[in-house]
Amino acid sequence: MKKSLTYKNYKATSIPYPTASIDGYKKLLVAEKNNIYNGNTGVYLAREIEWGSQKLYFLFIDVDGDPDLKGSEKIQSAVANATLTYRILKNLKAAEYFTIIATGGEGFRFISNKLVNKPAYQAFVDLIKAEMPHIHDTKPTEDIGMPHQIFAYKGHINHSNKDLVDRHSVVVPAEMFKSNLFTVNDYLELTKGRLDPDVVIEFMDHFFNFEPVTDLTSLNGLGDKLMQYQKVLGEIKINPFEYLKFRKSLDNPISLETMHKMLMEQNINCVIANRKKMAISFQGLRCPVCNSMRGNAVAYPPYYNLKCFNTNCAAHRDKDNKGLPLHKWTNIKGYQDHQNQKQSSPIIQLPSKFETIEDARKIIKTALQTKDDSLIVLTPGVGKSQATIEYLANDMVGKKVIYSCFNKDLQKEAYNQIRELCPDHDRFSLIESREELCPKKNELKEITSKGFSPAEILCGGCEHRKTTCSYYNQFENMNHDIFFMTHHMLQYSEKRIKDPDLIIMDENLKSGLLLEDTCTEQQMRTLSIVLNDLDYLLITTLFELGHKIGDQICKEKAYPMIINGRKLAGKDQTEDSLIRLLAKYSDRDEQKIK
Repeated sequence: MKKSLTYKNYKATSIPYPTASIDGYKKLLVAEKNNIYNGNTGVYLAREIEWGSQKLYFLFIDVDGDPDLKGSEKIQSAVANATLTYRILKNLKAAEYFTIIATGGEGFRFISNKLVNKPAYQAFVDLIKAEMPHIHDTKPTEDIGMPHQIFAYKGHINHSNKDLVDRHSVVVPAEMFKSNLFTVNDYLELTKGRLDPDVVIEFMDHFFNFEPVTDLTSLNGLGDKLMQYQKVLGEIKINPFEYLKFRKSLDNPISLETMHKMLMEQNINCVIANRKKMAISFQGLRCPVCNSMRGNAVAYPPYYNLKCFNTNCAAHRDKDNKGLPLHKWTNIKGYQDHQNQKQSSPIIQLPSKFETIEDARKIIKTALQTKDDSLIVLTPGVGKSQATIEYLANDMVGKKVIYSCFNKDLQKEAYNQIRELCPDHDRFSLIESREELCPKKNELKEITSKGFSPAEILCGGCEHRKTTCSYYNQFENMNHDIFFMTHHMLQYSEKRIKDPDLIIMDENLKSGLLLEDTCTEQQMRTLSIVLNDLDYLLITTLFELGHKIGDQICKEKAYPMIINGRKLAGKDQTEDSLIRLLAKYSDRDEQKIK
């Protein structure tokens, strides 16, 4: 029976990637022992495995630290995320199926030699997205045809786009994650130095004893989860529709593969590689403009503007340079470029009727005095905020007022203004955020970055909670007249400040009125009044999608499913999860759906 895989030996490898039988790849590793040791060669495998007449997939999770951190702090964050991943798999009684590998850079890989079919693998991807919010980048899991790193030496330019470090990939015993004892120093010590090719070859020889999974229940709780996600989505079908008409796009966008071929025909040597996202890459190659080997030039679709790190290059990348346009660094002409197109401006005319500033200020005071709800919309500079502050200082003594602002800067500005107007400062309270006052800022950041509630996870068992916590102490004395807060705080203040006499919301009312942007199907259907038939087709298609998912969940008695409108994995991940569903079940490319 034919058993083959797709691989590459170093990071920047052009498409098509090489393939080999499993036995043939084992022999290749033996032949490359010296190159593995000196860092030239690494082990990169695609998830897709040719298994006889089938295409099966091994399970793979990329675990990184917070993308906003660097160095030891990022490694520490990755250790925390790896520990959380291990616990989730352990709770599913599936941790034993995975090997944990420290990449040698700043993260980890969880890999398993269990092979599943494509529906089960897609369910695995959905499981990670839905139940592992700490996984910052799911792209390595989703890119089933691209070889991703298993073992590499990070001190060689072939395997890193970052600063080179004298570290290598290494298997980490799972026991080190059982008791939160794994540290940054452990990571640095385990990964120090070069790869041992004999250890790599021995591990890969064992890993290649793939086990096709024909019965998902054999994977214990993980198998149950995969079946659940398969059942929820398995029967959903979407009627095709031309969503492309809803937005302008390039007339003839050129794919990476086509662009690569066109450039090679012009003798511009380049590869397709992952440079945070897939791109035409000149890493380790000559920049087509300055001819430098160290420029690490790159061109991203759809416009393929060239960006080079050589400061003397015309395509030098800096904050003000969008890159050199395609037609200036190639002979490719006639490729329509929409990136500089601007929407036509609306026709603006001076108003023929208006209020004087004095009349406008009288309207503000009248609106504040009335018991009815009022919306004050006036030109900036008239003095809405100033007039309101003066009214509160002079006319709302002994009353209970909430003054809510769009952000912290405006909140503090209003608070300071009223303190200047009124010497009785005890009347006023500045409600500050948990982020500003919490004595455990690092733990708080770690919890909130993963989407968890700090009130439930951190504050409940905190030793400062009922003693020295400034955040909770500010709510103990609520005998002030006026409370200054942000719209975000306002959403949670109903239980703490009961029956206020007046609520002022200054700027951006929507974020103060809504905790969540939600509406019913009946409310959405009222859009038919204002939308044309083509636009309303999108709404009805979303209804159909929602009904089918809901019916399937009820039928299978499965867990509720949350479909985010926007992907939350990171700034480099532009895919919308709703778009992904529409593309998947209408057999369309995601870019066309978008």
